Amino acid sequence: MKKATTYMLSSAVLILFTSNVNAATINFDEFYAPSLFADQVALSDEYYASLGVTFIGTGEVLNQDSNFIGVSKAEPFSSPNFLAFNSDFGAFPPETILFSSTMNYFDLDFGGFDGTATITAYLGDVEQGAVSADAVFSVWTEMALSGITFDRIVFDVSGTGSYFAVDNLNFTAAVPVPAAIWLFISGLAGLFGIRKLK
Repeated sequence: MKKATTYMLSSAVLILFTSNVNAATINFDEFYAPSLFADQVALSDEYYASLGVTFIGTGEVLNQDSNFIGVSKAEPFSSPNFLAFNSDFGAFPPETILFSSTMNYFDLDFGGFDGTATITAYLGDVEQGAVSADAVFSVWTEMALSGITFDRIVFDVSGTGSYFAVDNLNFTAAVPVPAAIWLFISGLAGLFGIRKLK
């Protein structure tokens, strides 16, 4: 009985520390996308509203069949689509990504030609942190933000280049602490209730 109680208590603690994580990935591969900017429109919230994510900007989801300049088809690129930018077609950062809940982790893979990309995190109107990476021709570079809380990410690019793309957006939301505590207390109550019955 003591061993079972210890096991159940350990499980309750594990639930507390794992239930506060809600992770998701957007790789833009869930729907058909054309290969050319002229055939596509800017990404909107209609595609990822179910994840609580809204895109605001001019980035367009394209298929890499057109061999988009500066972007490799090799991993970590997840075939066939990515979010693309090309100043010649009026599709250029910044691209804002709004989250319906508070996040504590975000990363993406960035590719492009001749420029520096920056992702900046905000909580309300207050900047929480930023990270930058230089574009390397035909190479994907991971950019990540962690250890902060935020509800908005802004992806922007500086430099002379005009061709950029992002793929594999990963983000994690933390359940508010009171909810996690309530779950833990409920688990303990159930644990001791079972023990009393036995």
